[in-house]
Amino acid sequence: MNAAKVLKILLTLAGSVMSLAIVAAMMPTEWMAISHTLLGMGEFPNAPVTIYLARSASCLYAIHGFIYLTLARDVPRYLPIIHLLGWLDVLFGFAVVAIGISAQLPAYWVAGEGPPVIVFGLVLVGLCRKQGRSDVDHVP
Repeated sequence: MNAAKVLKILLTLAGSVMSLAIVAAMMPTEWMAISHTLLGMGEFPNAPVTIYLARSASCLYAIHGFIYLTLARDVPRYLPIIHLLGWLDVLFGFAVVAIGISAQLPAYWVAGEGPPVIVFGLVLVGLCRKQGRSDVDHVP
């Protein structure tokens, strides 16, 4: 299986999962509070900014997923953009690790979000390089 085919599969899988975040963006606040408690994070801080940030972060994840699904439709054409997003995912992964540690989130949360995003980004970059057209300067 060539790198383009693997990229198509990975982008489709990741995009499908991330696009499901749209559900979290629309879930009732009570469900957020229950999830917060079940995840062992204590009582949900039911404040406007908390609700706004939770919903907007979910929307951004969903948008990222929809972009991946679009890019998966024509990997050779979008390879420079996929390469760029791979590097951006690496940076984002490190950022969410730092944010999670700073916010004193549980270790399972920090380990379950940032490092997988970093690895996924590196896989995208590696597959783009293997495919051979990874020069981001060619992005129109």
